[in-house]
Amino acid sequence: MPKPAAGPAPELAALLAMDRAELAAEVFVRAYTPVLGASYPRTSGLGWTIAAVAGVPLGKWTFDTDRPTDGAIARLGTELALLWERAGLAARGVFNEGNGVVLLFHGEELLLRDDARSVVADAIRAANPHLGG
Repeated sequence: MPKPAAGPAPELAALLAMDRAELAAEVFVRAYTPVLGASYPRTSGLGWTIAAVAGVPLGKWTFDTDRPTDGAIARLGTELALLWERAGLAARGVFNEGNGVVLLFHGEELLLRDDARSVVADAIRAANPHLGG
Protein backbone atom coordinates (compact mmCIF):
# COMPACT_ATOMS: atom_id res chain seq x y z
CA MET A 1 0.00 0.00 0.00
CA PRO A 2 1.54 3.36 -0.98
CA LYS A 3 2.26 5.91 1.69
CA PRO A 4 -0.06 8.94 1.66
CA ALA A 5 1.56 12.09 0.39
CA ALA A 6 3.04 14.16 3.16
CA GLY A 7 1.45 17.53 3.73
CA PRO A 8 3.45 20.70 3.28
CA ALA A 9 6.12 21.58 5.80
CA PRO A 10 4.62 23.63 8.65
CA GLU A 11 6.63 26.68 7.54
CA LEU A 12 5.27 26.38 4.00
CA ALA A 13 1.71 25.93 5.25
CA ALA A 14 2.08 29.07 7.39
CA LEU A 15 3.54 30.99 4.44
CA LEU A 16 0.66 29.99 2.16
CA ALA A 17 -1.85 31.02 4.83
CA MET A 18 -0.40 34.54 5.15
CA ASP A 19 -2.38 37.57 4.02
CA ARG A 20 -1.28 37.93 0.38
CA ALA A 21 -1.06 41.74 0.39
CA GLU A 22 1.09 41.71 3.53
CA LEU A 23 3.26 38.90 2.18
CA ALA A 24 3.62 40.65 -1.18
CA ALA A 25 4.63 43.88 0.56
CA GLU A 26 7.17 42.16 2.83
CA VAL A 27 8.77 40.26 -0.04
CA PHE A 28 8.76 43.38 -2.24
CA VAL A 29 10.59 45.46 0.38
CA ARG A 30 13.14 42.69 1.07
CA ALA A 31 13.75 41.98 -2.62
CA TYR A 32 14.09 45.52 -3.92
CA THR A 33 15.51 47.64 -1.12
CA PRO A 34 19.01 46.21 -1.73
CA VAL A 35 18.91 47.12 -5.44
CA LEU A 36 17.57 50.67 -5.12
CA GLY A 37 19.79 52.94 -7.15
CA ALA A 38 20.69 50.28 -9.72
CA SER A 39 20.12 51.32 -13.33
CA TYR A 40 17.91 48.24 -13.87
CA PRO A 41 16.83 47.12 -10.40
CA ARG A 42 15.74 43.51 -10.55
CA THR A 43 15.53 40.28 -8.68
CA SER A 44 15.93 36.77 -9.97
CA GLY A 45 16.26 35.20 -6.50
CA LEU A 46 12.62 35.75 -5.63
CA GLY A 47 12.10 32.18 -4.44
CA TRP A 48 14.82 32.49 -1.84
CA THR A 49 13.45 35.83 -0.67
CA ILE A 50 9.97 34.37 -0.25
CA ALA A 51 11.32 31.36 1.61
CA ALA A 52 13.37 33.59 3.91
CA VAL A 53 10.25 35.51 4.98
CA ALA A 54 8.81 32.40 6.63
CA GLY A 55 11.92 30.34 7.23
CA VAL A 56 10.98 27.74 4.62
CA PRO A 57 14.01 25.57 3.86
CA LEU A 58 15.14 25.48 0.23
CA GLY A 59 18.21 24.05 -1.41
CA LYS A 60 21.20 26.34 -1.15
CA TRP A 61 22.39 26.10 -4.74
CA THR A 62 19.48 24.85 -6.80
CA PHE A 63 15.80 25.61 -7.12
CA ASP A 64 13.94 22.57 -8.44
CA THR A 65 10.26 23.17 -9.18
CA ASP A 66 9.68 19.41 -9.29
CA ARG A 67 10.18 19.32 -5.50
CA PRO A 68 6.93 20.14 -3.66
CA THR A 69 8.29 22.99 -1.53
CA ASP A 70 10.28 24.57 -4.36
CA GLY A 71 7.32 24.24 -6.73
CA ALA A 72 4.96 25.91 -4.25
CA ILE A 73 7.43 28.75 -3.65
CA ALA A 74 7.83 29.25 -7.42
CA ARG A 75 4.05 29.39 -7.89
CA LEU A 76 3.78 31.86 -5.04
CA GLY A 77 6.51 33.99 -6.63
CA THR A 78 4.54 34.17 -9.85
CA GLU A 79 1.42 35.12 -7.90
CA LEU A 80 3.26 37.91 -6.06
CA ALA A 81 4.74 39.21 -9.32
CA LEU A 82 1.23 39.45 -10.76
CA LEU A 83 0.03 41.37 -7.69
CA TRP A 84 2.96 43.79 -8.10
CA GLU A 85 2.27 44.17 -11.82
CA ARG A 86 -1.37 45.04 -11.23
CA ALA A 87 -0.23 47.70 -8.74
CA GLY A 88 2.40 49.09 -11.14
CA LEU A 89 5.23 48.32 -8.70
CA ALA A 90 7.28 45.71 -10.57
CA ALA A 91 6.95 43.59 -13.69
CA ARG A 92 8.44 40.56 -15.30
CA GLY A 93 11.48 41.82 -17.13
CA VAL A 94 13.74 41.12 -20.05
CA PHE A 95 16.60 39.21 -18.44
CA ASN A 96 17.43 35.86 -16.86
CA GLU A 97 15.40 33.89 -19.42
CA GLY A 98 12.29 35.89 -18.52
CA ASN A 99 12.34 34.64 -14.92
CA GLY A 100 13.26 37.89 -13.22
CA VAL A 101 11.14 40.74 -11.98
CA VAL A 102 12.09 44.40 -12.49
CA LEU A 103 11.33 47.26 -10.10
CA LEU A 104 9.23 49.94 -11.80
CA PHE A 105 9.48 53.66 -11.05
CA HIS A 106 6.26 53.73 -9.01
CA GLY A 107 7.55 50.85 -6.89
CA GLU A 108 10.82 52.69 -6.37
CA GLU A 109 8.95 55.80 -5.23
CA LEU A 110 7.06 53.80 -2.62
CA LEU A 111 10.22 52.06 -1.39
CA LEU A 112 11.81 55.42 -0.70
CA ARG A 113 9.03 56.28 1.76
CA ASP A 114 9.58 55.88 5.51
CA ASP A 115 6.48 53.68 5.70
CA ALA A 116 7.38 51.64 2.60
CA ARG A 117 5.94 48.31 3.71
CA SER A 118 2.60 49.87 4.63
CA VAL A 119 2.19 51.95 1.46
CA VAL A 120 3.22 49.01 -0.71
CA ALA A 121 0.61 46.81 0.99
CA ASP A 122 -2.01 49.53 0.47
CA ALA A 123 -1.11 49.86 -3.22
CA ILE A 124 -1.32 46.10 -3.68
CA ARG A 125 -4.73 45.94 -2.00
CA ALA A 126 -6.04 48.89 -4.04
CA ALA A 127 -4.99 47.27 -7.32
CA ASN A 128 -6.12 43.78 -6.31
CA PRO A 129 -9.58 44.13 -4.77
CA HIS A 130 -10.05 40.35 -4.73
CA LEU A 131 -7.60 40.27 -1.80
CA GLY A 132 -10.02 42.11 0.44
CA GLY A 133 -8.88 44.06 3.47
